[in-house]
This record gives sequence, structure tokens and C-alpha cells, in this order.
Amino acid sequence: MKPQRILEELEKFLNTFGIHLEKAMGNVKGGFCRIHEDSVIVINRRIPVEEQLTIIASAIHRHDLDYSCLKPMVREYVDRFKNQ
Repeated sequence: MKPQRILEELEKFLNTFGIHLEKAMGNVKGGFCRIHEDSVIVINRRIPVEEQLTIIASAIHRHDLDYSCLKPMVREYVDRFKNQ
């Protein structure tokens, strides 16, 4: 599965938890944050998709989100970042 497709799948997955994916520009690399009452993962749209995926996968693990419902290829990708 191509990285862009994995990104799309993860964005849909995050939405099921009420977490919005915000693609920003500037000096931000990215990460999980709260804006007012909203949960948001911010990623810099200018960094490579693979780095964006790393940020998202790390946030999924840090917040112990149950990602067992993901497609096997996406789940395997997220598993790679379990101990980071």
C-alpha cells in the first residue's frame, strides 16, 4: 500500500476517535495537541509522507488508541512504531 493511501486510512481512523488531522506549514514538525476542547494531530504538510506517518503512528501508540480495526497493511505499518 502506498504511503499516501496509508495516510488517508489513518486520517479516517483518527476521525472515529474525534481526533482531527491538521496539515500545517511553518517551523512545526508535528505531534498531538489540544486546541480548545478538540484533539488534534498537527503535521507539517511539507515533510515527506513517511515522516507524517511516523508522527501519526507515534501519537496512536502514546494515546493507546485501539487500532485493531485497521486494514492489515495499515495496522502492520502502525505496529512498526510501537516502541518509539
